[in-house]
Amino acid sequence: MCRSGEKGTGESRRRSASLMAVGVDDRWNLIERLDNMHAGSVASAEAELMFLASPTDTFRWFDVCKRLAETETNHERAADLSQNQLLRYRALAGQPMQRSDLALLHLPHLHRAAAAIGKQEFDRAEKHIDTMLSINRVDPRIADVLLPLLKAGGRNAQADMLVLKLSR
Repeated sequence: MCRSGEKGTGESRRRSASLMAVGVDDRWNLIERLDNMHAGSVASAEAELMFLASPTDTFRWFDVCKRLAETETNHERAADLSQNQLLRYRALAGQPMQRSDLALLHLPHLHRAAAAIGKQEFDRAEKHIDTMLSINRVDPRIADVLLPLLKAGGRNAQADMLVLKLSR
């Protein structure tokens, strides 16, 4: 209805549909469908609703944590969401992690380091950087996120050390 010119009616019906009690899988399918329709802001709103309202013991809740973490600009929240996403494996004790998730183990530390740099807590940032690099040193997001923050904070020597550590 929004596309046909009845924007007010379409928005009202979309809000009503969003608030309906639907299953976790149905809401996840809606989020994916909205993404495919290039309605990212609406999909993000649905993802936030799913994060808040869904049971935390479902795999879809962990998926929505990952999705939200990928677009979150607040590094503290992104770290928490990344860590939540990895908690899915607590229910699968003794089973191997998926290879794609192994590559994400460093993300909570990346975001916690970025948040610490933003707060001028460089010693705390360094601890997270060292932990992160012991897990994954090949993710290009490491340099993309941390180097500009370190340089903006006047920590050029620390930025140079990070470049050196990444090249080892």
